[in-house]
Formats: sequence, structure tokens, C-alpha cells
Amino acid sequence: MKCIVGVFIALTTQSGNAQLTAERLTASSENFTGEAWVERFITADNNFAVSISRVGFEPGARTNWHTHIPGQVLIIEEGVAYYQELGQEKKVLKAGDIVKCSPMTTHWHGASPEGPMIHLAMTPTREVNWLEAVTDEVYHSNGSVE
Repeated sequence: MKCIVGVFIALTTQSGNAQLTAERLTASSENFTGEAWVERFITADNNFAVSISRVGFEPGARTNWHTHIPGQVLIIEEGVAYYQELGQEKKVLKAGDIVKCSPMTTHWHGASPEGPMIHLAMTPTREVNWLEAVTDEVYHSNGSVE
């Protein structure tokens, strides 16, 4: 995994002259541990080949292990994020950090226990292969997971 650190300027999403808005939905407890929400701004379709969502995590909240067939890009907007790929050590990310997750890479991401975190998630499709929950042991570990 390669983390690119840089300055991220707040994203204002516009279509013509109207700002895009999205309804905030509670993330599924089947695929997330803890409280999280999702705002879907753009959904990939036959005309536009990317999905863009803003996802918020309360302290300690995280996704299950999962993969994205075409990969995923995460841009951390606020807070401290944890990101881990299977077989790798957990990464600690801060606002402005960018993660490029390769296609079909098993990974998870979420907020640190100290505070909430928000990231933008960009994927060529919304297809996600959801796997098992990330255990508390894995979440709090600093080692790699096989």
C-alpha cells in the first residue's frame, strides 16, 4: 500500500449551478461495527463511471473486512483513520491523507477510538464483497493480520 500525504482542500461538488446534496443514511450494522453514516453524492452508472460517497465513523467504528472489485480511493477529510490490508500492518491516517486500495484487496477502515473520522470514498462501482467483522483484537493490534 502506498499512502500519499498532501494538502486536501475542501470539496465542493457542483452540477451546473446547483450544489449536489445527499441524504445521510445510517450504515448497515451487517457491514459496520459501531455507528457510521453514508452520504452518496454520485453513483456509477452507464454514463458516469465513478461512485463518490462521504462516510462518517464515530469513535471506534469501522467497516468489516471487504474488497472492491475495481479498487477504491479514500481521502481522509477529518479525524484520525485506521486502514489495514490483509497481511499488512494497520496504518494511521490523518486529514489530507489519501489511500489507493488496489482491486480485490481485502481491507478495512474506520475511526480511531479517540474521535470521529470522515472520509470520501471513490470507486468505479458500488460493488463491495463484504466479509467478516473486524474483531476488537485486530482493531487494537499494531501487527499484521493474515
